[in-house]
Amino acid sequence: MPCSDGGYGFSETERNNVKRTEREAGKREVLRELEPLLCSACRALENADFDFSLNPALDKWWHNHKEQDRRREAAEAAQREREAYQARVLKEALNKPVNQLTATEIKLLRDNGYLK
Repeated sequence: MPCSDGGYGFSETERNNVKRTEREAGKREVLRELEPLLCSACRALENADFDFSLNPALDKWWHNHKEQDRRREAAEAAQREREAYQARVLKEALNKPVNQLTATEIKLLRDNGYLK
């Protein structure tokens, strides 16, 4: 009966699955490093009116990347707006008598350590 030291699985299939997973992880790491470079190059090409339809794969990647950026930027803007709103509400709540606080203000004061 074969034993295992916690390394690769016993069967050839299991070993191949582990190797494939490791290769894919390595590819993802390389892509993470190259993506900002590709983004910068595509932005420069776009500013120079490059016709991305000449390279359908690049066109698809660039379109998807810009959409991801748009969504990320929208989420970041929404988060900044929430934080600014909470800061305003918190500031107003700190200047109110306790018996005039709304449930939202009380929760915000508790979340920020002003009330128990």
